[in-house]
Amino acid sequence: MKKISYYKNVTVNYLFTFIKNAAGTQGIWMLYLASKGFSLFELGLLEGIFHVTSILMETPTGAIADIFGRKTSRIVGVVLNIGAAVMMVLAQSFWLFAAAFALTAISYNFESGADEALVYDSLKAEGKEKRYIKVAGRIEVIFQATGVVAFIVGGALGNIKYEYVYNLSIALGVVSLAVALLLKEPPMGEEHTSKKLLPAMTRQYIESFKAVRHNGRLLYLRLFSSLIGASITLTFYYMQIAWQQAGYSVLMIGVFLAAHALSAAVGALIAERVDKRFGDDAILRYIPPVFAAAMLALYFEPVTLAAFCVMGFFEALVFVAMRDYLNKSIPSETRATILSFESLMFSVAMIALFPVFGFVSDQIGLKFTFVILGGLMLTLALVNLKVYKRVNGNGKAG
Repeated sequence: MKKISYYKNVTVNYLFTFIKNAAGTQGIWMLYLASKGFSLFELGLLEGIFHVTSILMETPTGAIADIFGRKTSRIVGVVLNIGAAVMMVLAQSFWLFAAAFALTAISYNFESGADEALVYDSLKAEGKEKRYIKVAGRIEVIFQATGVVAFIVGGALGNIKYEYVYNLSIALGVVSLAVALLLKEPPMGEEHTSKKLLPAMTRQYIESFKAVRHNGRLLYLRLFSSLIGASITLTFYYMQIAWQQAGYSVLMIGVFLAAHALSAAVGALIAERVDKRFGDDAILRYIPPVFAAAMLALYFEPVTLAAFCVMGFFEALVFVAMRDYLNKSIPSETRATILSFESLMFSVAMIALFPVFGFVSDQIGLKFTFVILGGLMLTLALVNLKVYKRVNGNGKAG
């Protein structure tokens, strides 16, 4: 009997990552909706709706991936994402756009957790899970390098007509669906025999809780990384509006976002070497203050691009180190569910920050709001320096 090779999933996933992220809609959606007359607060509400939906669906979709398969989950996610892009082109009212955002969130939920779980368990099935940090680094490099091209192309198309970017997204979605069909479902540890969804999902929650309840470090890092990630994501989106208000064209904004993606690609590329040299403890303690300093620098227009690129570089470096630690700490049979818990925490942070940031920016301007957020980030980073050492002893990576 011929042995199945799951390592091919790694290569297929590289291709899937490239195609799926090549449209560049993340670089223009705020500009697109702002052109339709939405305020910064309304843009924040739409992003909030995205994350409310994500909170409701993140863990159930993670459990579905653990029960019915990561490949199935990812295919469903691609189909829903195509539908959401079609809605973004056709929608004319706030609530129709809200529905498109909700559908996009659900599509991400089906991908979130299932993507990492499929790759890690494919490596584990081949006895090569120690290569995960290198693979994760390459995935992040591909993701960010794709962004370099996608943001420039998206900016160029958006300069002509914003809807063209979503048309490209639909076409690429169809191609990524064909690529997803080439994936092979890896072994997932304990076999799930229940055919009833609700009892099986309930068991997933119980098993996931048991897997993390005695690991204080894991719980803390998931919370901290969610807060950091939400602040950086917020900056990524609202800087587009800030640059537009400063008089830059959609194409130039795309170039700026491409520079950010290129910086992040470099950070991801060297993540493995930095992790080996300094360890994840040093990365997760001392890099967050750099984020805060860069965010405060966004107030000064001559250095906004440099500060934005610094954030991208260190964000990717921390992301890869964090993914490696989390996956080493999680059992295969509940991997997608537990990773989805982290995305849920990220969504909570986004719901709290995004609309408030938009509202405050409408009142006092984006530059001053970035200073406020940077101050909060700096406070969080300094608290982390003190708290991290105490938490570190509770739950080591296995």
